[in-house]
Amino acid sequence: LGGTFHYPADDSHANGKLRAVYECFPMSAIVERAGGKAIQGAVGDVLDFVPKTAHCRVPIHIGSARDIERLASLLGEEEN
Repeated sequence: LGGTFHYPADDSHANGKLRAVYECFPMSAIVERAGGKAIQGAVGDVLDFVPKTAHCRVPIHIGSARDIERLASLLGEEEN
């Protein structure tokens, strides 16, 4: 079973819209402890992101590990 939540970067929000420290990190920690995965797109895991300020924003794709790993491979192919 799965399901995903996405708040990617776009033209008007190049770094995403959700704040890493207050929104993305807590959701990512809970989902990963439950066996899911959270990524920033083709860049890497959300929890590996090091924010420069408390209000730094980051794109996020979060959900079941299987679905997010598939998305990561598709995003990686798109960048090549």
